Amino acid sequence: VDSRLNSTVSALMPMLEEGVDDEQQRRKPTRYHLTRGDWLKFCTSLYLTLLEAERLFNRLADNKRFVDLRAMFETLRATVEPDVTLERFVIKLVAQYETLKGAFQRFCEDRSYLPNCPEPLLWWSGFHKMAVALHINDDNTQE
Repeated sequence: VDSRLNSTVSALMPMLEEGVDDEQQRRKPTRYHLTRGDWLKFCTSLYLTLLEAERLFNRLADNKRFVDLRAMFETLRATVEPDVTLERFVIKLVAQYETLKGAFQRFCEDRSYLPNCPEPLLWWSGFHKMAVALHINDDNTQE
């Protein structure tokens, strides 16, 4: 998600910075936060109508009236990503980490310091991080 977000933000920055003075840029918490005007430009580039863009802004904006793109993409991942079968999950794991063992080692807790149980262990938090890395929605992950 981070690489897609960074490329999206990098592609949008020149368009969003057109006509924006330094004062407005300094008020943004991060470059991932969009003002209402930035949000409308972003939505226009996605061919959304003004009404759709306004409704989305009202739903997604925080109390400071910014839309955090990172939070938006995480919400999309958690709720909109399609469900995957167990077979598709394994295919995604192997495609990204080459082997099942490699994938699980990447997300397992290192317990080598424990003399009685030194084997790595995959806790729920590690499994969830793995599912996020594979772009699997949260409901499907919990199944």
